[in-house]
Amino acid sequence: MDENNYVPPSKSPEERRQPIALVARLMQDAPNMRHVDEVFLWLSQTIAKHLDITVVQFWTTQLDSNGQFHAALRALASQHQALPQPVHLNQHMALVMRQRLLEKRSSASLPVENVFPASQASLLAHYRLRFLANFVLSRDALLPPPKSLPEGVPSPFILCVAFLTSQPLTREQERAIRFLMEQSIRILSQFQLLHTPGSIRQKQASGDAKKPAPFALDETIPRRTQNLEQFQADNPFSSAAIISDKNARRLYTAIDGRRDVAELLQYLPLERKEVYSALRNLLEEKKIQFYTPQGEGIDASLILSSLS
Repeated sequence: MDENNYVPPSKSPEERRQPIALVARLMQDAPNMRHVDEVFLWLSQTIAKHLDITVVQFWTTQLDSNGQFHAALRALASQHQALPQPVHLNQHMALVMRQRLLEKRSSASLPVENVFPASQASLLAHYRLRFLANFVLSRDALLPPPKSLPEGVPSPFILCVAFLTSQPLTREQERAIRFLMEQSIRILSQFQLLHTPGSIRQKQASGDAKKPAPFALDETIPRRTQNLEQFQADNPFSSAAIISDKNARRLYTAIDGRRDVAELLQYLPLERKEVYSALRNLLEEKKIQFYTPQGEGIDASLILSSLS
């Protein structure tokens, strides 16, 4: 993430009121930008200044080489250079942003005490950061890895922009943010700063991309390969303990073909490593198969690699 504190200058008072003028400026500046993070930085600084928002943070999904999902900070802007960054950029914020990315859920301004632990909420309030709002955008595209992590892998495009303010966002600010962000995504696509599924398939066909498209393990959906109860009904002499492992049985019962791995982790009173072990057990015994949110099957070897 670029920590440059430069804030784009305003050309006129009219520009401060008209988001369409900001989009026009981005269209002018975009040809000189070579990475999506440069656009995110431009947007964070522009929103902070022209829409009068104290702190703006851009977070996205990021996959590691094992397909594990992480929340990655891509850009940050603050109206006050004297504001200590650890006040608003810390593990508490990262955990909240990770959850919002997983849920793909936008939220209007909420009091920080409704979002963070008491100690963190008190710290934010001390610096007059009393409200948190976030805006989530997702597209059928792949996001290049962070500029600071060139060896990373492209990840599904899910963007969460967080806003810390002293007062709740106004309707005018919310409308301006939505318009600016949606138009910005169009500009990212226009200047080919995102990887579209078509471009990925074209590279794969030409041999430039040998690896399958990445996936976030927590977003995959396990489904049963057979109905266990029906199997036992049809085979009355079969052993009742078809699944011998207790955790695997509990997990198998919870799998309904709709819950993804993240939801199963929340649903079951098990640790992540216990759920992963049970998933591996069921997968190796061919009792489940994994699918993407779009319904495409995922090779079992890729899942086993992610679970190891």
